[in-house]
Amino acid sequence: MERVTVFLDLANIEASAPGRVDYKALHRYLGEGRYLQEAYAYVPVDPRLPQGRDGLVNHLQQSGWMVHTKMGKPAGTSYKANVDVEMTIDMIQCAEIVRPDILVLCSGDGDFLPLIRFMRQRGVRIEVAAFQRAASREVRNEASGFIDLDYWYAECGRRFLQRAPGSPVQQGAPFPQQAGRTGTNPYLNNADYAFLRRPV
Repeated sequence: MERVTVFLDLANIEASAPGRVDYKALHRYLGEGRYLQEAYAYVPVDPRLPQGRDGLVNHLQQSGWMVHTKMGKPAGTSYKANVDVEMTIDMIQCAEIVRPDILVLCSGDGDFLPLIRFMRQRGVRIEVAAFQRAASREVRNEASGFIDLDYWYAECGRRFLQRAPGSPVQQGAPFPQQAGRTGTNPYLNNADYAFLRRPV
């Protein structure tokens, strides 16, 4: 079984997700069919509200993530807390010390392109998991594999709708997020959509 370690750029995933993200489900999804050695989440913190992320951090920890927080710096009416450098250093150290079979980078940020190239040049398989809208073309093309989180998010939404009596998804109607497409929802169960997670 492949050994995998996951690194999550939470700000990138939060900003690009269609809605609220279930990080427990994401943790389970990225480790499915593999041996998940560890999963790290990098969380930016607003310096004007230091405890504002406590609930999220607690949720991440309870969901299996090892959390690294970074206090941001004020920038006008917002703040900046770039975790790229910390993630890059930790991923390089992980590749050299832990030596997983696969590193999964949960971010479509083009700033990670030099890291992706660095890893591949040294024979390390690095996959990118991201939503299409936030995944740069270069990152998708140069990573060892791309995990499209839009498929995963659609499946999470379908499962939620299935719980409701009379749901159109239960009745085999077209899945709401497939606007403009015909036919019924193709992501019927884990066996059906697992191949979508696998890089091509």
